[in-house]
Amino acid sequence: MAHKLIIIVTELKVESKPEWVQYLRFGEVIRGEPFTVLLTVKNLADTNFPGGRIKSMKVRFASLETGVTQEKSIPTLSPGAESTLQYTFTVNENGTGWLVLAIEANDQQPIEYYQTPEFKVPGTEWMYHIYSVDREKLQIVALLARLAK
Repeated sequence: MAHKLIIIVTELKVESKPEWVQYLRFGEVIRGEPFTVLLTVKNLADTNFPGGRIKSMKVRFASLETGVTQEKSIPTLSPGAESTLQYTFTVNENGTGWLVLAIEANDQQPIEYYQTPEFKVPGTEWMYHIYSVDREKLQIVALLARLAK
């Protein structure tokens, strides 16, 4: 029987100049600038999740994939229990990208990933859309805003 985990992006923080960051919406990052993502993993099933390890955590763009090699694990989760994961990335692509996470359960049973309690993610990986903004364009916007004052 498959385990049911909902993964929620609880924070996505870009480490950059405040005059650039103020123009970003949630889910947007800046090319070439580090960002930290905080994920909450919650057990949606009526049975315990036996714990597991992060098989892969990466950022995927059409032409590039960047992964994290740091080994992390998720503890045993009773029904409704949560665990938190934190990762830091820097992307060097502009445009649409995806945070991609795969977890391997300690009992080797498959995992169903959810974006919301009602929406099951198809496939064997959890995915979350991000958008990488060109920092030069943000710099122009910040300069124009300064001139408009």
